[in-house]
Amino acid sequence: MACNMKMFELALKPVAKQVCEAILHDQMVRIDEICAAVLKECDKDKDGLISKEELCEHFFQTVRTHCFMTPQNLKIINDTVAAAVTEYGPKLVASLNKIGLKRQREECTCTVM
Repeated sequence: MACNMKMFELALKPVAKQVCEAILHDQMVRIDEICAAVLKECDKDKDGLISKEELCEHFFQTVRTHCFMTPQNLKIINDTVAAAVTEYGPKLVASLNKIGLKRQREECTCTVM
């Protein structure tokens, strides 16, 4: 458990923060575009009004499509994770080795039955 927390603190937490900040920035830049697309897609009967039923039925999926699973956001996630692996990978290994995991790994023996 301590190993997982250390890995999260060293590598994953900074990457998650970077991804969230980059996605939020992207969304703020495109806020008018996102709102227009969400409202247009929620108006399923194309009457220019969004009923309570239309909003309740379509809002979540529409927001998910336009805010979270966009090509821009997937690119941000992929680019940030790739950069983090390059940057944090060696630091993570060094830190984990420093706290004794290398020694534990060397002492571990496995057998195949």
